[in-house]
Order: sequence, then structure tokens, then C-alpha cells
Amino acid sequence: MVSPSDAVDLITTLERALNDASSGLKMAATELGAEAVAVLFCVGSQVEITYFWSRFADSSSKPQQSTIGPGRCDALKTTVGPVEAGNPLAQILREFISRQSQSFLLFPWQVQQRVVTVVFCFAASKPPYSQAPD
Repeated sequence: MVSPSDAVDLITTLERALNDASSGLKMAATELGAEAVAVLFCVGSQVEITYFWSRFADSSSKPQQSTIGPGRCDALKTTVGPVEAGNPLAQILREFISRQSQSFLLFPWQVQQRVVTVVFCFAASKPPYSQAPD
């Protein structure tokens, strides 16, 4: 079991790494034609958005931490690649990250028994790509 202090230290480390990588995430989002990009940190049924950038909003207006339920969190942890507008997971992501987005590209990474998922958000009903650039 992870103690709260261990979880806080991992989140702080992740936030530092994301701050260092933020220009790369923004560049990848721009290259893909994404309207936003978010990095989600999933532990149990708790999801925190540790990084958020949008073409249309100030990054200080990022969505807040949320409990989305175990089944929904499991989908975030295991889905890789495109999520089209009709997919139930797309509805969850719209509610949680970006209401104006219709489709998404997901890339989960396993980190110390937790999952970090990079989510690119698109206005189109189908993502224009099935994977992000290296």
C-alpha cells in the first residue's frame, strides 16, 4: 500500500518532469492539430490532471481532481490510441478534461503501480492520427 506522502512525492516529481517536458507536449499537440493536451495521474478511482494545455484557454484554468469511479478509471489506464466521439470513454473525457473536444488519443504509461495517461483532445469526431509523433 502506498502512503499519502509517497503519493505526494510521486506527484511532485511527475509535475516537475511535466514542466520540463511541457514545450514538447505543446509541440506534439500542435503537430497533431489537437486543441488540448492533458496528463492524467490515476490511482484507484481517483484521477488528477497533473498537466493541462489548451489552445483556447489559459493553462491556469485546468480542470480539477476528480473521483470518476473504478470502471471509468480502468478504461483510462488500459485504452491506447484513438477514442472516437461515439465511444463512451469519449463522453467521460469530455466531462473530465475538455467539453468542446469530440475525440481523443490516449497513451497510458505504468509508473510504480500507478498509471499516467497522456490525452490529446480533438474537435473532430475522429482523431486525425492513431498515434503521437515520437
